[in-house]
Amino acid sequence: MSEVLVDSKKYHFPVVIDKENNSYGIHVVGLEGIFSAGPTFEDAKKKAAQAIQQHLASLSPEELQALEPYTSEPQEVKVEVLSVVHPPENHG
Repeated sequence: MSEVLVDSKKYHFPVVIDKENNSYGIHVVGLEGIFSAGPTFEDAKKKAAQAIQQHLASLSPEELQALEPYTSEPQEVKVEVLSVVHPPENHG
């Protein structure tokens, strides 16, 4: 989870972390298009927090209100990898 303070309100956003080769990518769940990347996890996390803060600063009071579910204490999140074959194999 990544947390950000805006007007003294704490927001908690689940993030998806991708590690590829020698870099990390972070996608913020619930904020479409907000992501970051960096050579280390800490660098990517810092950049993600900055991106979230910039995004939240651009929102209207009504749009911030819609993010109220993200102000409650974070819950445990379970992540699994789902693999699919496309096109599907024919069985018949």
